[in-house]
Amino acid sequence: MQDKNPVQLWRETHRTHAAQRDGFRSMHLTGLHQATRQQLEEQLHYIQFELQDFFLCELKGRPQEIRGLPLPTGEGNILWLGLHFQGTLHFPTGSNSTGNSIFSLSTETDYHLTISTERQWLLLLGIQGAPQQQLLAELPQLRDLHKRRSDSLQKLAGITHIERQLLDQFAKASLGPFSTLHHIGLLMSKLYAGYLHQLSRPSAPQGREESLIQIYHQAVTYITENYMDADLNRDKIADICCCSPRQLNRAFAEHNNSLKSSILLIRLHRGKELLLRQPELSIEQIALTLYFFDAKHFSKQYKICFHRSPREERKIAAKAALLTSDS
Repeated sequence: MQDKNPVQLWRETHRTHAAQRDGFRSMHLTGLHQATRQQLEEQLHYIQFELQDFFLCELKGRPQEIRGLPLPTGEGNILWLGLHFQGTLHFPTGSNSTGNSIFSLSTETDYHLTISTERQWLLLLGIQGAPQQQLLAELPQLRDLHKRRSDSLQKLAGITHIERQLLDQFAKASLGPFSTLHHIGLLMSKLYAGYLHQLSRPSAPQGREESLIQIYHQAVTYITENYMDADLNRDKIADICCCSPRQLNRAFAEHNNSLKSSILLIRLHRGKELLLRQPELSIEQIALTLYFFDAKHFSKQYKICFHRSPREERKIAAKAALLTSDS
């Protein structure tokens, strides 16, 4: 067996570490350190957290076969707010969600959702008991919705940048023993209010601009997390974002950019990190690691982006380090 060169070893190490951490790292509930984490399948991850009358569940990944997802049960009725980012989700009533949707759901016991064999991402926030009654008192429209419907599933609305921003802020919050309950309650209050606001608007198909914005941010997130994939291409990213390759191109065109240049830019920034943090790697090794044709191609693109060559970058960094040590 031939010895592997440093580039091959670096790639394999990176992929191994990425596979171990990426499953939970990019999930919204990953900051809840007391939550239960389960790897349901090789590529399917699940986080569940319960605190007093609140339930938080998140599922992300690709199941190998169609499977059921039982929702947690409490001491009585649980009111759920679901944010379905990717995949196809089937409800016992026969309804389904195809991603980028928000819905509310009321359950008692033994309620199962069904997920299909495609990339899935689902976040469920549940509330019961006194906090549920307080929420329904503050949001009478929500109370009326659940009284009018014979089944438990309420109308779906679209996920907007507002919901995504709230979830990002929650994921980055410092959640201590005292503040966690406050952050959860605040998040659910704002998400439910936004959901009801969307339901109160006249029914209309999702706007082209809003849809393309969602596709763009979803694609950029995926590229950032998977820039080391050798087969990272338009068709694969379009499949992940549940859109057509043409829609994906239009989403990037709206930002005066292209998919190809976005992948290139993310890899160049990673190349800069390697140049500065791993001086033992040659420029040629870094270039091949990040799937550039050769060192010359990498250097040319690097200079266009950062206005200096990789060699100049290292010289400047070395000089700065020397001045710091002298002082």
